[in-house]
Amino acid sequence: MQSSKSLLLCHSSPTLVLLIKSRFDSIDGRQARWVDANKQCINDITKNCPRCKSAIEKNGGCNHVTCLICKFEFCWPCLLEWNRNCQDDHWFED
Repeated sequence: MQSSKSLLLCHSSPTLVLLIKSRFDSIDGRQARWVDANKQCINDITKNCPRCKSAIEKNGGCNHVTCLICKFEFCWPCLLEWNRNCQDDHWFED
């Protein structure tokens, strides 16, 4: 037994099928552009954890950051494991 969806496509004119396909292609194109824009935004405002590579957004505070996923403590500007040199060299840099 055929589904009603396949029956609809079987009984549609070729023009209607092309129109429907064109409509879905434009939605896919817009969605792809939206996904690309979001990826770019995430890349612009985040850095990856040096250990687990999770995206992290820092929106204030000092540069001593702890990843919520793997608990790795690192320096935001240099992305090295947190150490005294980081504290002395760039404690409040952005």
